[in-house]
Amino acid sequence: MARLETVGVNAPWDIAPAMASFGWTVEQIDATAEAFSPTNRNVVLSWLGAQLAARQLTGEIERSGRAISDIVGAVKSYSYLDQAAVQPVDVARSLEDTLMILKHKLKGEIEIVRAFEDDLPRVEAYAGELNQVWTNLIDNAIDAMNGRGMLTLRVRRLGQSLEVRVADTGPGIPAEIAARIFDPFFTTKPQGVGTGLGLHIAHNIIVNRHRGSLTFDTGPRGTEFKVVVPLLLARD
Repeated sequence: MARLETVGVNAPWDIAPAMASFGWTVEQIDATAEAFSPTNRNVVLSWLGAQLAARQLTGEIERSGRAISDIVGAVKSYSYLDQAAVQPVDVARSLEDTLMILKHKLKGEIEIVRAFEDDLPRVEAYAGELNQVWTNLIDNAIDAMNGRGMLTLRVRRLGQSLEVRVADTGPGIPAEIAARIFDPFFTTKPQGVGTGLGLHIAHNIIVNRHRGSLTFDTGPRGTEFKVVVPLLLARD
């Protein structure tokens, strides 16, 4: 910005960020300025800066548009709007949708590792409810790592079931409370942050609604929740 002011630009702060973003150097500014008379430098460089700023803004709009489109698509897929309650679910896709929904919480130093088996079969399930489970498990894993760590998602087929594992590298669940984490209204989060219903609801959805299982292993290096759901929904 100081160099733009030196060569005669009246409002260098308006165009300096865009020129820097496009890689303009002091040498390029000097060469451009020397090609014009002192009375014209302000007009020429201001015009160039304005064009670069417009290109930068257009790029940001395009990126924002793509991001909004991705979010809208994920929300639509995640919520299963106007679709049957029970339907074949692509579990890997539903996990990706959940990550998109929770993207705002993944801005810290959290690495995401995916280990999805190839050619996974779809699961007949209450689609929206299954997404509630992924949301609760992934959200808890993110909170456990406090902005830094590794979130690992694994999916594989086990006979006539599908197994999903959600692991974090947080401090683990203390032994004295591990037996209570599926209890209603039990939470380790501060008052006003957690309701204590997330894991209870997830357990009910998997065990009672889908006749599967929800278990976990925990230790000082982290916690891993394991969900097993049958490929076909049991009919009473």
